[in-house]
Amino acid sequence: GAASVASQSTPAYQPSFISSVSSLNNKPVLEFSSSFLNIPDSVVVGTFFITCNNSVSSFSDYDGLLTEMSANYYLVGQAGTTNFYPSVATSNLFINGQIQSYDLNPMGTFKLLRVRLSSPVSSPNLSIGADRGNIARCWKGFVGDVIIYSSLLNPVEILDVESFLMNKYAPPINLGSDTLIAYGLCPYTIKAGDRFTSYLWSTGSTADSIVVNETGDYWVEVTDIFGRTSRDTVHVQYPYTSLP
Repeated sequence: GAASVASQSTPAYQPSFISSVSSLNNKPVLEFSSSFLNIPDSVVVGTFFITCNNSVSSFSDYDGLLTEMSANYYLVGQAGTTNFYPSVATSNLFINGQIQSYDLNPMGTFKLLRVRLSSPVSSPNLSIGADRGNIARCWKGFVGDVIIYSSLLNPVEILDVESFLMNKYAPPINLGSDTLIAYGLCPYTIKAGDRFTSYLWSTGSTADSIVVNETGDYWVEVTDIFGRTSRDTVHVQYPYTSLP
């Protein structure tokens, strides 16, 4: 909601601030464990987006991600499973922009969650990271963003928000500028970075980098944490040598 601030005045219940996570494009996140935040205002919830993961293999309890402090809940884990407990939100839950599911498996993979409710709901005193403020039912993992719109966003608006969030944590591959080897014939390493989940190079390699030793165009196709693919090409130029 406009001008709404999530906070926690009790130090023991404050989530940890992680200033940089390499697998998330070196972006900061909050790490929740026996911690939660409150939004004391009444917030109208129409469409919301959350980027997060969970550090356990299945929910240990009814672990809350987004709930009201006193009554309703939106996203709460179902104990002993990787599913969210059925709610007004789960039937409208999409993961990574395309998959309609309430299953968070694999839990440890950072994901983008999006919910567009059937109609806006006025929600007083929201809780982020614990089921209605119950510290025994806390979220265990990273939360990067919680963005709440009072309106029901249309498909174009939803795509804009999702593209922004995905590109924030997983921008498309960029191999940098073409490289000119001014002298020498030493091997040269082309690096794609370690933040992608899969790699396929023009050489057939599936590593996050390759070593080359001759002039040519080299491309790589990668898959990011949200399941999107991107591709880039770089030219490496070695000195021309004319042997007698």
